[in-house]
This record gives sequence, C-alpha cells and structure tokens, in this order.
Amino acid sequence: MSVTLSPDLQAEERKRLGQYFSGRRLALLLAHLARAGAAKSVVDPMAGVGDMLAASLELGGGTERVYGVEIDPGAVEQSRQQLRTASGSILVSEGDAFSRSSWPDLRQWSLVITNPPYVRYQRGAGGSLAGLTLPSPSDVRCGLLSLVEANEELSVEERRVFAALAAGYGGLADLAVPSWLLSASLVREGGTLAMVVPDTWLSRDYAASVLYALCRFFKVELVVEDADAVWFPDALVRTTLLVARRVADRGTAFAASGTGYLRARLNSSTVGPGSVVERIFPDRPDPDLAFTERLYELLEARSEFQSGQWSAKWHDDRTLSDLLRQRQGPTWVGVCEGPGPRVESGSPARARICLPGDLRTALEVPDTELQGIDSFGWTAGQGLRTGGNRFFYLDLVAAGTSESRLSPGGLKGLPELSVPNVLLAPVVQRQRDCDAGFVQTAEVRSRVLLLRGWALAEDIAFTREAGVACHDRPLPEALAEHIRRSAHLNVGSAEEPRRLPELSAVRTNVKAPDSARPDRSPSHWYQLPALAPRHTPNLFLARVNHLHPRALRSATPGLIVDANFTTFWPTSAGAVSEHVILALMNSSWVRAQLELSATVLGGGALKVEAAHVRRLAFPSPSPSALESLETCGRALGEPRQSEAALTMIDRTLIEALPGPGADERQNVLARLSADRLITRSSRLSLRHAGER
Repeated sequence: MSVTLSPDLQAEERKRLGQYFSGRRLALLLAHLARAGAAKSVVDPMAGVGDMLAASLELGGGTERVYGVEIDPGAVEQSRQQLRTASGSILVSEGDAFSRSSWPDLRQWSLVITNPPYVRYQRGAGGSLAGLTLPSPSDVRCGLLSLVEANEELSVEERRVFAALAAGYGGLADLAVPSWLLSASLVREGGTLAMVVPDTWLSRDYAASVLYALCRFFKVELVVEDADAVWFPDALVRTTLLVARRVADRGTAFAASGTGYLRARLNSSTVGPGSVVERIFPDRPDPDLAFTERLYELLEARSEFQSGQWSAKWHDDRTLSDLLRQRQGPTWVGVCEGPGPRVESGSPARARICLPGDLRTALEVPDTELQGIDSFGWTAGQGLRTGGNRFFYLDLVAAGTSESRLSPGGLKGLPELSVPNVLLAPVVQRQRDCDAGFVQTAEVRSRVLLLRGWALAEDIAFTREAGVACHDRPLPEALAEHIRRSAHLNVGSAEEPRRLPELSAVRTNVKAPDSARPDRSPSHWYQLPALAPRHTPNLFLARVNHLHPRALRSATPGLIVDANFTTFWPTSAGAVSEHVILALMNSSWVRAQLELSATVLGGGALKVEAAHVRRLAFPSPSPSALESLETCGRALGEPRQSEAALTMIDRTLIEALPGPGADERQNVLARLSADRLITRSSRLSLRHAGER
C-alpha cells in the first residue's frame, strides 16, 4: 500500500520522529527470516503503518494474538486499514510504547518484530511535534523501567537485569536503544526477536546495553546487511536485519556458547519490484522464502557464500562477547553480572582492546598477544569543544607582532576587530585547515579567543560588589564591545531565538560570584575553561573521514585542535616518542582495524571516536622495531620519503605479530581496508547523487 503520513508532518518532523517506514518488501523479508509463520503471537511495539504485522500475518503467523503500538494517530489509522481484512485477535493501539497504559496485556510474545525509530530524542525535552505528544528522555527511561518491573512473565533475575540495563544505558543513546531493550524484554523463551537496525549497532558505545542483552538472553542467528544503503533511500542510512532467538538466561553475557551466526551482505542489484532479494532467485515464486532457506542452510553448515550480488559468512558468537568485553566500563555491567568473577582475568589494557573479528579470523592472531595504545604511554581523546564556535573562533585577516586583525565570520553583522595576540591561539578547526601530508606545518587561519583572566569591566565591578575576590584584568574596549554585541545576537531561528550565553554548552562556563566562597573567582560565558592536553595534542586525526583515516603531527607548539578531531598525547614520562605513534596510527594495521570497527555514517563517511582508538590492538614491538618505527615516523614528514616509510611501517608491524606469514597477512590487511573503503565510497556516491 502507499503510505500517506499525517498531513502536518513535514520532512524535518518525520526525521525527528524517525518515520522511515519499512515498506512491504523489507517487512516480508524480515518476517520470512524470523519464520513468522510459526509464531502464534506477534507484537510490534513501534508499529508505524503496520508493515511488520501485515507481513507476519501474510505468512500465517499470529494465530492467537497480534498487537501493535504506535504514537502517530495517522499511522495508526493506516495500520488498521492495512490489517482490516485479516482474521483473528488483532489490535493496534494509539499511544507511547513506553507507557504502561499502552500495554493492557503485558506478556511475553512468540515474535517481536519491529523497525524502531532511530532518532536522537534528547534534542527535545518531550513536548509536542505536529500535534503529537512526545515523551522526554526521562519519560522513556522511567516508562521502560516500569514496564520491565511490571512484566511478571519475566523471572525475578531477568527483571533485575533488564532494569539495570534500562537504568544504565548512556544518556547519548538514541531512542533505538530503549526500544531494543523493550523489545528484547517482551520475547518469550524460544521466541524470536526480529528488528531493522542501523549498521552501527555493533560500534556505538552507548548501545553496549543492547549487546549485553543479546549476549546473555539470545542466540543471534542471522544478520543481513544493506551494503549499498538502498532499503531506505530517503534516509540514506545503511541498515541491517537482525534475527535472534531467545534462550534461557545464561547468567552472564561473557560465556562463549560454542555457536555462531550468519552474516550476509546484499548489494543493490538484488532488489526487484516485489522483493528485496528477487533478482537472486528470479525463477522462484517466493524469493524471500528461497533466500531464507539458503541462509539457514549456510548457518547450519557453518559455511560461507560469495557472488557478485551477495555474500554470507559464518561468525563465531565470541565476536559479540568480545565486543562487549571491551566496554566493561559502565557500572551497570557489574550490577548485571552480580558478585563473583565472570570474565577472564587480565590486565586493564587487555580488557579494553579488541581486535575486530574479521581481522582476528583472517590473521589468526589472539587478543591476548596484543596491547593497547596506553602500553606505549599514550592515550586519545577529543579536541576543544567550545559549544559556541561562532563566537570563540575568528578568522585571521592580518597578523601583527602584538595584535592581529580578525573577522568574526561566524557572526553576521559584526565588524572586524583587533585583538591582542596574548588572547588568541591558532586552532585547526576543519579538515581543510590540514596539510596534505602527515605533518601540520602550514599556519592555520583560524584563531580561538582565550579570555581566562580577562573580563568585562561591568562583570569585574559586579563581582567586587558581591564581596568576592576578582583577579581578572579588564578587556580591551574593542574586544569588550564585540563581546557585548555578540551576547545579544540571535544565533537560533526567528521561531526559536537563542542567544550565545543561553547555549547549553556555553552556560557551563558560568560560575556566578558566591559570597559564601569569597576566594573563588567567578567565570563568565565568554571565558573557556582551562585547556587540557587533549586540546593541544601532539597528534590528531579527523573524526569524520571520507577516505582512510590519516593521523597528523603538529609542528606548531601549543596548536589547539577542535573537537572535529580525535587527539593524541603522552601520559607518562616513559612514553614512546610522537614519531612512533605517528607511524603506528598511519599503518595498514590500524587502518584495517578502524575500517572494521569505527562507525560508518549514513552517507558513507567513517567516524572515528577516541573510544575506537583506545580499543586498538597493537603487537608488542621489540627495541629494534621501535627504532624502525621512530625512523619511519620522522620520515613521514618528508614527502619524498613518506611512501617508502609507510611500506616499512607495515612490514615492521606485521613481523612483530605472533606467527608466520608476513606477506599473506599484509595482503589480507590491504584487501580488508580496500573492500571497506569501496563499500563506503559507493554510499558517498549515492549521497552525492541524491544531492544533485
């Protein structure tokens, strides 16, 4: 059926609601993969227009009960129309899936099948959108907790664990994470969880609670990936179909079960008018059924398949528990696991690192033989996040010996001004500021205002009137006037005006005078906090990369690096030199790990977070290997020597790995990296084609 959204939902509002409906073709494929025909009871907690429920019914499922929940009344009406000809006990309820009132019959189900909204709901605090009442993040968490605690078909221990996961998932998680946990909690033992998920489901740190639930309560069976991001063309997001069977509580998420799952990848050439896999089986009356049978055959045989249209490979389920093991930081892990040792003992460094499963399998290198970046005396973080770049960053017009002429390019309507150099620092703000090689030598044209120790005359007077010590010096008048004018500019929209001092990340700069603490100097919205080593790093790497990630060394002491970059700095006196880390971070070994573990964005770019870097696994180099890496790292600063240096870096690291076969391992690294880049590049091309 054609989908007609609520008439007052515009494109941006659809995006905020995550309203990218599955459609009949994708819903039918997922229903087949989940063997929906054998499910006596079927539920979709985020039913949309009813595609998943209709597909399950079409295959003969839901003979006892079918239920759906949907928050948008327009979508509810369409789902009811789509399901009106079906027989049996069918109900689609209008309401919030995280509200107890939406679940008059809270129970376990044979099949939970859904395409939850993948939307960052923290952008709002609830309220309404296009006439819909939206839950706040607090409402969602509290609602999920109440549903878990009220579900008497869960055992006492299961309720305890799901409650800990509900209480502990990260505050940056999008709505999909509590949706996953709700859906997982509703599956009866022996039942099936079938979901449309983003392809980042394994790489996002804030989804660790979902991974925990899967490892402890489920056996993942099938993972089917949309290699070319064609299933949801309007969203330009590569998605994945996940099918997992509910098993008895294992008591821990870190015990290997000795089983595995099949991971398949479909490219755009498989899609036909009637089925996502129609062109794989053009002569079969039901290509979805034929594809499902083929996948389960490969799963049973622990085999693999490769063709020009699709591929499939069996994976040991240890890859999932290994991914979870590296995320043991959250306190909820200890709560869920309970007292007593649950995980193999090892050094903290080993507990954090994790070699991607594809790389471990291809190279036959165990994690226990590797070490993290902290073993070299270094760590990684994120660059300077001001919360208001338009104010704090200015463009250099002319540099002088004592002061510089600057343009407030981010704030329209304000004139150029002169600022003493003592209040400025150069900053690498974007990738276009970076040199083409591996060393940043060119002068950047952006400057950041560093005004700690300086304040407006009126703020100094107010502080002293409050009886609080103030050691700030008065700002030069031209800069003071610029700050006053900036404070009154509207940096929001006409409908929702915002002022710079009101921005959430800027407000945290403010510490009002406190007469109870007269010796503590206040701070003001235009004064950034003190700089940390992560803001002035030795090395940095762009967080979003269209090509392979590339690390650069700063040749300018004190150069500030923006939060658009992941940054590196030494943490101990015995740390190896920055040249060694530069060599390591530009090796094929690291490139392959990041390509396989970092987050691929909807448009195809690779997003590298500091957490990805801190989990990188390195061989333990000998003293002579460290000397070689030092020499090669220095050579990366010489364009004529860089290519030979990169080759020597790769050779040094491969030879430092335990086991033989250096040449073959180098070929594997190159192939894995190239394959991932080709896949990502096809998505970038798709995005640019859409923009044209």
